[in-house]
Amino acid sequence: MTISLGQIEKDEYTLRIYDSQGKVVYSISDVNSSNQEILLNDLTFLTPGIYIMKHQGERNSYCSQIIKK
Repeated sequence: MTISLGQIEKDEYTLRIYDSQGKVVYSISDVNSSNQEILLNDLTFLTPGIYIMKHQGERNSYCSQIIKK
């Protein structure tokens, strides 16, 4: 799965995916956003549902929603 970050500042981010109850179900650190995309490993372990993805850098934090069908 490739996630496009759009026009965010180049930085190193920590990326976490939370389930609907706020539990971290996936986390990676030191993600370099220099190419404005993040390639995630296989996320087939996620059950269908709605997830919140938060990528947090030293100066900025961004949240987005993932819907897995």
